[in-house]
Amino acid sequence: MAEYILASGSPRRKEILTQVGISFKVIKSDCEEVSSYSEPENIVGELSRQKCLDVADKIIAGQIDVIAGGDDIFVIGADTMVSVDGIIMGKPRDKGHAYEMIKKIQGRDHAVNTGVSIAKLIYGGDGEYKINAVKTFVEGSTVSVVPMDEDEVNEYISCEEPYDKAGGYAVQGLFAKYIKGISGDFYNIVGFPVCRFLMEMKNFS
Repeated sequence: MAEYILASGSPRRKEILTQVGISFKVIKSDCEEVSSYSEPENIVGELSRQKCLDVADKIIAGQIDVIAGGDDIFVIGADTMVSVDGIIMGKPRDKGHAYEMIKKIQGRDHAVNTGVSIAKLIYGGDGEYKINAVKTFVEGSTVSVVPMDEDEVNEYISCEEPYDKAGGYAVQGLFAKYIKGISGDFYNIVGFPVCRFLMEMKNFS
């Protein structure tokens, strides 16, 4: 049976994988995330690959203990970005930054892109693994937010929810009451397009 390793500490990604019955271990990548691209859809693909390969390389180098014995290992890296008109919205630094973010996305559509990279490691004997194949895909969704007045914006940024989320909101949380519509994969917006992931795994070579 294959072993799955999630190269991310995101609670949302852990919840999604658990929800669909995938058993996995978390080994968080600590690599420096630097992209050579400026477009969000390209950035998330590149960063997901960096995280994935960082953990895969450490397994190969013996810096991370895994259960050796012939089973394939799939290392999963992911990165999610919210953007408006191509401008990336990261995680809010503070309440003022959260206010600016919510003001930018209220009353309009914005994009959410998640890059996922999967490295397949195969056992070569003597406790050693090597990379057999790597694939990367990017899933995009669009979120439409209703207009929000000042009281609604201030009420939302006064709760704890926005401050560890890309774009400063959680589609599955309190902010749900401001979501007018979604085009694309809901779980992609949460942080991991699990249906696309499972489809890609079926065709993995």
